[in-house]
Amino acid sequence: MLYRSFFFACMLALLLVLSGCGGQSDESSDAATADSAATASPAALISVSDIAESAIRGNAEQALASLPPAEQVDRRPRQNRHDSTQVDTLRTLYYNGLFIRVYDVSSSDKALIQHMEVTSRDFATEEGITVGTSRAEVEQKLGQPDKKEGNTYVYNLGTEAPNQLHIPFENNKVSRLSWSFHVD
Repeated sequence: MLYRSFFFACMLALLLVLSGCGGQSDESSDAATADSAATASPAALISVSDIAESAIRGNAEQALASLPPAEQVDRRPRQNRHDSTQVDTLRTLYYNGLFIRVYDVSSSDKALIQHMEVTSRDFATEEGITVGTSRAEVEQKLGQPDKKEGNTYVYNLGTEAPNQLHIPFENNKVSRLSWSFHVD
């Protein structure tokens, strides 16, 4: 239970650090570009907890810069919902077993993480939860979820904004880890 409290406190702090001018996670756009980069080895990636901890310390940009080149980067223009004259960028970084969606604010150097998803056993939370972890172990380490949606546990991260960790199960094992952060 102590781990769950620390995890939720970290995610709330991440929200506070990353909050600022941005947009919603709506992915619709007619114009999209994809850049190919050198293939990154999963062993070369930092842990998802390290990404969150860097962002909590106010170093979201540093956390992203510390990652090796992504296998693919998609960029989509996004009109800023607070300034109709400003066009920002929704950038998705793809790695083997991990993707991170980032809202880049064009009027500043802000990089706001909107979504992060783990689909490989090569990445784990600070509590040791990863793809393949049993439902019983998730409950032991994080406690009961705030909500159950079918075979998915939903943990609310903080109380100020709709930040959540979704943990879907297949055959009582974690099939992926999915974080969603409110960006406005």
